[in-house]
Amino acid sequence: MCNAAFILSQPGREFLIQSGSGDWEYYFAEDQYGEIYGRNVRKPFLRYMWDGVKSVVRRIGSAIGGLFSIAGSSLLALTGG
Repeated sequence: MCNAAFILSQPGREFLIQSGSGDWEYYFAEDQYGEIYGRNVRKPFLRYMWDGVKSVVRRIGSAIGGLFSIAGSSLLALTGG
């Protein structure tokens, strides 16, 4: 990973490991039960936009697929198939 920053958080202190400009940020912390969790907290703008476009295309494709399955089952019912 050439532009990443890893933030490791413990109660009372934080460590940062960064490569390049740190465009991608990953945050790791320990909750009150001792479980460690991590998440991506920041990514480059172009990647953010691309993820949004992919999401919209998937939703449109899913809606169109649903319409085709409804139309297909209606056609089968009408033709007695």
